[in-house]
Amino acid sequence: MNVSILILAFTLYSFLGWIVEVTYQRFKLKKFINRGFLHGPFCPIYGVCVLTLVLSLRNFTDNLIVLFIVATILTSLIEYVTSYILEKFFNDKWWDYTDDPFNLNGRICFHFSLGWGLASVFIIKIVNPIIIDFIHNFDDTTITILAIIACGYFFIDFLITLLNQLKEKKNFKFFNVEKFKRLYTK
Repeated sequence: MNVSILILAFTLYSFLGWIVEVTYQRFKLKKFINRGFLHGPFCPIYGVCVLTLVLSLRNFTDNLIVLFIVATILTSLIEYVTSYILEKFFNDKWWDYTDDPFNLNGRICFHFSLGWGLASVFIIKIVNPIIIDFIHNFDDTTITILAIIACGYFFIDFLITLLNQLKEKKNFKFFNVEKFKRLYTK
């Protein structure tokens, strides 16, 4: 797969992940909550996770049990590392499994890890081929243009998210927000 196809797949999986998160929260809390890290309708952790799975688990697709086990471990690792990085950088939690049984520091828990493993098998075996076929319906120039637009969108959305986080927080772990605000508002 070329880079443009990977970017479009990342974008689609990030959007689908956002839909999953918003739908889950809608049923759980009975109201709309934008569960994404970004302001727009995307959860990049899903894009990163699915692409990591698809690219790294190609050799396991013939054995569903091994695919499930390795996918469960890999998705749990990605979820844990992402939670740690977001918490350390933004001094905030985007999810917390502390009240769930068999959790590890509230970042991952057993039943969600099993769910991500099952979802991963479904995505790798069924959804990803459909997504890639859909992207291949476009000519190379269109794919490249759409990938550039997606990159621009994510860059701008990330900057807006970062600046809004800076406005809302007094301090990040890695730098003093007040000093940044003085520079930013000049």
